[in-house]
Amino acid sequence: MGIDVHALREKKRNPEVQYWVQLLRQRYAGMKLIVGRDKLDEIQGVRHKIEAFEHFLKANPEFQGKVVLIQVALQTTESNELAGGVSDVVARINSAFSTLTYQPVVFLHVQEVTFSQYLALLTVADAFMVTSLREGMALRTHEYVECQEERKRALILSEFTGTYSYSGFRSCFAVNPYDTRGTAKAIYQALTMSDEEAASRWQDLHNHVVTQTAQAFVTSFLTRCLRAHTEHASLSIDPSLVPPLDLPRLIPKYRHSTTRLVFVDFEGCLWVRDMSKSAMIEMMRTGKGPMVEPPEATMQVLEKLADDPKNEIWVLSGLPVKGALERLAQRVPSVGIVAENGCFVKTRETGKKSNGQANGARWINMVANLDFAWKGPCIEILNYFTERTPGSFVEERATSIVWRFWTGPPDSTVSIDDDPTITTPTTTTNDTSPTTATVTSSQSHYSDRSWARRQAAEAQNHIFDSLGERYGLRIVPGQNSFLVLPNNISRSTAVGTILHPGGPACSPLGGGAGVGDADYDGYWSSVTIGGGAGRTSSSTGGRVSSAVDSTLVLAIGGDEKLLRRLNELDDAETVSTSRRGTDAKWKLDPREVLGVLEALAQVR
Repeated sequence: MGIDVHALREKKRNPEVQYWVQLLRQRYAGMKLIVGRDKLDEIQGVRHKIEAFEHFLKANPEFQGKVVLIQVALQTTESNELAGGVSDVVARINSAFSTLTYQPVVFLHVQEVTFSQYLALLTVADAFMVTSLREGMALRTHEYVECQEERKRALILSEFTGTYSYSGFRSCFAVNPYDTRGTAKAIYQALTMSDEEAASRWQDLHNHVVTQTAQAFVTSFLTRCLRAHTEHASLSIDPSLVPPLDLPRLIPKYRHSTTRLVFVDFEGCLWVRDMSKSAMIEMMRTGKGPMVEPPEATMQVLEKLADDPKNEIWVLSGLPVKGALERLAQRVPSVGIVAENGCFVKTRETGKKSNGQANGARWINMVANLDFAWKGPCIEILNYFTERTPGSFVEERATSIVWRFWTGPPDSTVSIDDDPTITTPTTTTNDTSPTTATVTSSQSHYSDRSWARRQAAEAQNHIFDSLGERYGLRIVPGQNSFLVLPNNISRSTAVGTILHPGGPACSPLGGGAGVGDADYDGYWSSVTIGGGAGRTSSSTGGRVSSAVDSTLVLAIGGDEKLLRRLNELDDAETVSTSRRGTDAKWKLDPREVLGVLEALAQVR
């Protein structure tokens, strides 16, 4: 949520505002102004603010007589004002530091300040200060940032406000109101920083204010509602209505196809990765282990399939290029690879040049033209949650970021640090059950997992609200982790590049292009022209054309969007391994995928 930036800009142009701006600049010429606007109850932290200002004046005597705090107090009850305990602190500071021409704290009630005067204060301020002990969206900070379009000065903000949780506002000077000395130091830094630093910080704040408006909130909220409804509708399909893969029925079609284009998911289908804590530690320490070394059985099946000249095999993965996919590319170079959910595509090796170099086998960056400035603030947000979520860690990839918030099994409440198959009896003076300690431990692990999942949900909200709309990001949630990546790239888009006449699969030496160079996703809207891909004329250069020869497209995986799109092709066989509602023609247990591919590899 935010403010109406356009309406505020109109009010700033009011001649009365400009009049008060000039008057305030004359009245406080040569002085630094710190402005605040709060209620006088205990929650708003006004007393903490003024005490920090007092400490600042004592610690920096050179600023005495040169800095003024103008505090605007909003209407509240008399009891709250007394509880706030502000008046005595104001009196103490003014009596200690006032001179004939200088008063350090100017305390004004809202009845004494018009909105035009308030906007003038925000315009001439050298710093705006919010020290709430607990507060939601402090939208007055947004007003201050917009009013500082000319001067670009600092914002001092309590880390206990909802506004601070947005990454766009992390460029403020964050303070803990209970830390008087730290808040006083923040005041000093805000007043003494260079103009270049001030402009840089303000630009980050302003970018958030102008993008995260009330209208943007409504639009994104409705968009997410529609997306959730669509996903729910697709999941409402009874999985029992989708028939299991009939291999005897598929094999004849596979055998008699002139060419075959096979897309198969790597993780969860060809390879069930060991996601245990020990495997993760081994990977991070040595770069080896079960997390980065695909099983030999998987490699052998892919080699057999790729040896068939009729086959064109593509492995779809969310993993980074370095590691397991690099090993796969070296072992089976004739297999095409989609990495990081479509961000990178490795073309297939189709032969050998005279000098022995591979023909067409190279990695293509599909997102070279995209802006990845979002990764820095995204990692900052995730580091914040990592510090508060035991066992979690951030995995930065070339074009995406993964946050693993839980290292236990997806559907288990037992921590990975404990072996669920081992029960350690507890010796006690009475004859109690040896499983008592195990039950207690399980309850503790369940609580830890619940906390991790709540943290993950909150982290996703923060990332989407502060970065998602601005940079065009999407978040893919999982059981124990979630992935953040560009919105306009996916496995479905990558397959579009492969099916496209000018895509890397059709012309390995042609080079392919980035997302900004060609709309490969538009292939999906063109394949059905004239009644489906199977009837695409040869003049169009269609990637899949059964008018001339018989091309079988076989897709096995859990990406429902991709399976739905491939269903548009006439000679496509789609197999879902997601174990939920699907539009695929068949369903298959992920544990049976290798067996099915092994059977197809024997067909000649």
